[in-house]
Amino acid sequence: MIHVPVVFIPILGVAVIATAIWPRRLERYAPVLAGFAVIANAATLLAVGAGEAFREDRRPFGSSPTLDQHAEAGEFLRWLMIILTALLVAALFTRARRIVLAVAAITAAAAVFWVIRTGHLGAKLAWGERGPGGPPAGFQQRP
Repeated sequence: MIHVPVVFIPILGVAVIATAIWPRRLERYAPVLAGFAVIANAATLLAVGAGEAFREDRRPFGSSPTLDQHAEAGEFLRWLMIILTALLVAALFTRARRIVLAVAAITAAAAVFWVIRTGHLGAKLAWGERGPGGPPAGFQQRP
């Protein structure tokens, strides 16, 4: 479940930016974009919830800077997705669709950046700071 946003958010971002570049497509694809944004947003909310539960489970063993950065990036991504979803749903009902879509495209680009950053920090958590070469950090024995 935690990997669904990693796939869906970049797809949504590219679609929103493409629609902003070619606004004639907006009439046809606005409902699809809004629906896909709702699905991607739900997946993001579930992934952030899973991350919060994981962080709580790790709390007795101490915190790490990477875990804190990952959690903060995930939290910021959650808010970006809420805003992006609201913008795309608003585009269905407003007359200023091009303006809303332009703001949505900027928000989508930011969401793509933050999902990559969050995923990278998550990979560092799972595989360690140096990269692959051993079992994922979640499978290593604790001292």
